[in-house]
Formats: sequence, C-alpha cells, structure tokens
Amino acid sequence: MSEQVTRYYDGNTRSFLRFGRGSGATGAIHRALRAPGVRTQEEALNYIHHLIAEELKRFPGDADTGDAGTGGAPRTGNPPIVADLGCGVGAGMAWISRHVPGRYAGVTLSPVQAEIAARRPSPEGSAPFPVVVGSFDDPDTLRRAAVAAGGDADAPRLDAAYMIESFVHGGDAAATLAAIAEVMRPGGTLLVCDDLPTDELLAMMADADTRPAPNLARVRRNAAEFRAGWHINTFVSVSRLAEIARDNRFVLEGSLDLSAYVVVDRPRDYLLRMVAGPAAFFGLNSARWQNVRGGNALQYLEKAGLMEYRLLTLRRVE
Repeated sequence: MSEQVTRYYDGNTRSFLRFGRGSGATGAIHRALRAPGVRTQEEALNYIHHLIAEELKRFPGDADTGDAGTGGAPRTGNPPIVADLGCGVGAGMAWISRHVPGRYAGVTLSPVQAEIAARRPSPEGSAPFPVVVGSFDDPDTLRRAAVAAGGDADAPRLDAAYMIESFVHGGDAAATLAAIAEVMRPGGTLLVCDDLPTDELLAMMADADTRPAPNLARVRRNAAEFRAGWHINTFVSVSRLAEIARDNRFVLEGSLDLSAYVVVDRPRDYLLRMVAGPAAFFGLNSARWQNVRGGNALQYLEKAGLMEYRLLTLRRVE
C-alpha cells in the first residue's frame, strides 16, 4: 500500500476522533449505521462490530478442526488468533473481544493510530491490544500480528480476521487475499466491510463505454474524486471479488448489503458539499480536504445506487 494512505490517516485520525466520521468516546472512525433498533450514535458506530461478532460466533470452520463460535479456530484449547486488519485506534478489537473470546492484534499503516491505540486500555482495564505497524498486503506483517496476539512464533497462523473500511486501501485485491491466505489456516474466516462499486458503475467507468448517458461524465468525475480523495486503490464489485477470492484460496460465503443503513444528507453533509467545490477549485489538498472531497463524491454515488456498503464473509479453503 502507498505512503499516501499512511499520510492520509496520520493527518486525519485525530480530527476523525474529535469531530469527523467517528466518535472519540468509542474510538470508531468508520461509518455509523442506522439499522432497525439502533437508537444512539454510539450504537450506530458499533453496529458493524456487532455484525462481525455475530459472524465470528456462528462460523463453524472445518468439522474436523474447528469449534463453533470461534471463527473456525482449531481445537487446541487456546482462544483463536484474530487480527483486525486496518484497526484504526483499536475500537473494533475493544468491542468485539467483549463478545467473542480470542487473542487479538491489530495492523495499521499509521504510526499515529498505533500510538493512540497503545494508550487505549482494552476491556476491563487490561493492557492495550498489540498493534503492528505495517501493510496487510505483506504476509510477514500478518505473521508479526499473529505472534503479537500470542500465536506460535515458529509457525504463526491466523484463525480469523476482519477488515472495516480498509480492504479498498490495499494495493491489489488479489495480492491482499493471497497474503492473508498465506497466513490464515484452512477453515478460517475473513470478514470484509467496505464501500464497493456496482458492476454498473464499473461498466460506466470503462473506457469502452460510450453509451449516451446524460450523467456519465458526472458519474466518472465523482468516482475519480472519491478514489483520489479517500485513496481507494482496490475498486472491485462483489461479483469480481468473488472471482478473485476463488483464485486465492477463499470462497465467498455471504454478502450483506448495508447500504440502506448508511446515513447521508446530514446537515454537516450539506455544508461540506458547499465547500467541496471551492476547495477543489483552489487546489486545497490537505488530508482533511481530501477526506471532504472524497466523502462528498461518495455520497453522490451512493444516492445514485452505484456504490454499496457491504459486509462480506469469506472462508479460507485448501
């Protein structure tokens, strides 16, 4: 992954926590989901954590090697090794570990995020979760995370991993999945939650697409702005990702569309929309302005039905 992604999160994390996409109380810096039954902002931020915890509980793994409720962890008597890939400041680990027993470690590209995570106590006031600074595209980084979580230093393996709004920052979907497959044991679980383009959007982005669409130029402009602003390197639809997964020892077991729960057109969104254009015109390109412009473009694509917010469940196979 690029150094630009590191600079983006080093430059934005503190503002995300203070008044941006997340909440300083929860430490979450991902999207809030207003699903049925969700009443507060804290519940909305933790909703994706809840879904991931439920998936980890239910996923049985191989009948010969795994116990239900451990994400397919082997019957060793030890809790499973679980990695949060793109962990931010550790909010996901703090919430999920209270509901799914395991030995957790995080991976982030951002030294700023790792520094903040090191100061955040894990549940019940115990020591902070270990966070490894590095790329999840690198199997050696994943092995270091497995060892940091308490795995076997001689043969580190992951039993489960999840990625919340981080998969798209990887340099290449195939490389990311290949790296994780190299370190994850067969039967393990990988959960990916992210903004993914529809097949229709990818067709509209293709150079060969010359269909007469009055909004084609606007769609392409917003897609490019979203990718540039949020440093989106992996831009694949669910159907394409399923194909890539099969080629890299994963099978797509489930795909949950959460798009209807993403909150758009809040008062602050209207304000940001008003300033996004002038910011681009005057060439403002700090990490914060990149986030504003990318988020504004994403909202346009979401409302047009061309981007989906999905939770994917993948299983590591032989």
